[in-house]
Amino acid sequence: FLRPRGQAISTLYRFLDEQLVQNSRPVVVSCYVGIGRTGTVLACYLVKRGADPADAINEVRRLRPGSVQTPEQEAAVHEYAQRHTAGSDSAG
Repeated sequence: FLRPRGQAISTLYRFLDEQLVQNSRPVVVSCYVGIGRTGTVLACYLVKRGADPADAINEVRRLRPGSVQTPEQEAAVHEYAQRHTAGSDSAG
């Protein structure tokens, strides 16, 4: 598992904001299986939108059981929250 990083994640989150918030359009986000990496990226997006990291993970798991599969993926969400709180959601 590679943590979401840098410009790629910022670009994705700008796209999600544009589609979900500005255009009220649904967006499908999926990796190969649609659980581990997908859940991690979506939990980080919820953190970006103001959710507590643990709450974000729980919400993604509620909607897609099995999401955010590993301790490393959980840690990635918490690390993203720390970076985002520090004012740098695109930092690596």
